[in-house]
Amino acid sequence: MSDPFTQDDLTDQWLRYAEKIKTDKPRMASSLKHHMPALKEDLMIEVILSNSAQFQQFNREIKPDLLNFLESSLHNNQFKIIPILSEEEEKQNNLYTAEEKYDHMLKKNPSLGKLKERFNLDFE
Repeated sequence: MSDPFTQDDLTDQWLRYAEKIKTDKPRMASSLKHHMPALKEDLMIEVILSNSAQFQQFNREIKPDLLNFLESSLHNNQFKIIPILSEEEEKQNNLYTAEEKYDHMLKKNPSLGKLKERFNLDFE
């Protein structure tokens, strides 16, 4: 099967699939609605996912079923789905210690340092 399809066709079927899985996998359905696919050259379908948990779940649970769904609904089995982890997630540092969390929050709100001093707070 190799019927041609457009970005609009892909988007319509993508949203149909998200609706289909909404009751069984509501978080992933929401993620699919939020992260729309992009049809690239050579029938490459790219989807950017927000975090590594979504990325892993997509590859493990969603991608095989989604491929079958799209192949059937688009009448084409020549495309490939390429999941991509958002660059923001790749760059994000995980905050583990209390000091790291405090430093991160202090960058967002410098008044936190004044409160720490005023109440003579420290880490355990």
